[in-house]
Order: sequence, then structure tokens, then C-alpha cells
Amino acid sequence: MTIHYFPAIIEHAKKGFGVFFPDISGCTSFGKTMEEAARVMVRADLPGRAVRLNISLDEALVEAIDATAQSRGMTRSGFLAEAAKRAIQG
Repeated sequence: MTIHYFPAIIEHAKKGFGVFFPDISGCTSFGKTMEEAARVMVRADLPGRAVRLNISLDEALVEAIDATAQSRGMTRSGFLAEAAKRAIQG
């Protein structure tokens, strides 16, 4: 994962301060004081470069992975990556 930080724009509003992030659609904040509204930088863990792997799995497991991935509108790689992330995070 690559870590990126996105800058915020803070604007004075009638009842406080509004914050928005030009690079992240829909990400906003508001507070009565600048301190309440401040979320000046947002950290995002973005995926890095994809690496091709060669792994061996039981044939029945591969069939189950493919069926589940297809039912969720995912690729095999996407499904395995999400499953790995969940297992790592606990």
C-alpha cells in the first residue's frame, strides 16, 4: 500500500467552518470552531503496483473461489486480495 495525504480547504461559513477535500469527492467536515472542523490532511492507503504471483491451490477450492468471486462481481485476484486483507486485519 502507498500512503497519500490529501489537502483540505477550510472556508468560513455563517455558523462555523466548512472543510472539503478537492481530491476526494464527498469528503467534508464542519465545526463551530476551526479546531472542531479541522481535518486538514486525510490519510489514504492506496494500492501499490500489482505483482503477478504463481500459487498452487486445491482444484475444488479454486472452483469455489471463482464461483464466489463471480457472484460478487469480482475477479479471482480481487477476491483473494480482499480475503487476504481481512485475514491480516483480523
